[in-house]
Order: sequence, then C-alpha cells, then structure tokens
Amino acid sequence: MNAATLKSASKDGDAIDASPAGIEVLRASRSLGAGTAFAVAVVATLIGASLNGGWFLALGIPAAALGGWFLGPAIRGDGWSLRPTIAMATLTIGLADAFAVVPAMISSGGGYATQGVDPISAVAFVLLSTVVTWLLGLVIVGFLSLAVTIPCAVIWALFVRSLIRQGIGVRDDGQRSKS
Repeated sequence: MNAATLKSASKDGDAIDASPAGIEVLRASRSLGAGTAFAVAVVATLIGASLNGGWFLALGIPAAALGGWFLGPAIRGDGWSLRPTIAMATLTIGLADAFAVVPAMISSGGGYATQGVDPISAVAFVLLSTVVTWLLGLVIVGFLSLAVTIPCAVIWALFVRSLIRQGIGVRDDGQRSKS
C-alpha cells in the first residue's frame, strides 16, 4: 500500500496524509502565510478599486496579512485542506470589519464620559455599541464580501501550497527545509 494514501487521524478528527519514511513534509511558516495573503489582498484591492473606486477594500490588506499569519501554518504541502481556506475567507471579513468599526466607535464614544456619565458606564456603552455595530456589519456586509474573500482565500491557499512544494516552508518541528 502506498504510504501517501494512508490516513492518520489528528487530534481534531481531520485526516492528514501520512508521508513515506524519509520524505520531508513541509508546512507554511507564519511569514509565508502573511506575505502571500498580503500580496493577494493588494492585487484584489487594486482590481476592486479600479473597477468601482472602492478604496475601502484596502482594509482587507492588513486583515488578510494578519489572517495569513495565524492560518499559514495550517497549510501543508502534502495535501489540500479546506478548513484554512474557509477560515481565511471569514477571518479576513471579521478583521476588516473590526478595523473599520472599532476606531469609529471608540472615537465617537469618547464624549460620553464628559457629559456627566461615570467613566465605567461610558466604557461599557462604547464596548457594547462597538460589538453590536461590528456584528451587524459582519452579517450585512460580510455576507456580500464572501464573493471576494472566498476566491482570494482559494488563491492564497494554492499559492502557499505551491511555494511549500517548491521547498519554501518549515518542517513540523519548526526547522527550515533543507532545500
């Protein structure tokens, strides 16, 4: 039986391709995931801005880079995993929404403490209104944003996996590849 077709169950129940003895299986480093996500997001932002002038898409650049930093190590060179791709699409939306909502809500809520409201109530109001506004934006705008983030996440995962297969990656123990 071919060792590449063997499956071994991981801790969370996913199947992971077992590699033949002596063959190094690499995964993405955090910087590889972030750098690739940054590049894909810049291209998507430039295309979107040229089509409709919506430079608000630029919020997706730091959101994608941060998502790539966290999710990059989940991409391995020996198989395809849908989880990091879907997680990248949704995490990018959540982070970009937070980058837009949180500063706006904090700056608009700063005046409550000076209008006779105790500081703890003002902070609680700002936090609660920020979370509610973020969730509304996530549901309303986020659903529509999936039309952009899902293809970008697939492209990201394919690029990262391609780079890993070319030897740009790290072993599971964190060491750089020998090639």
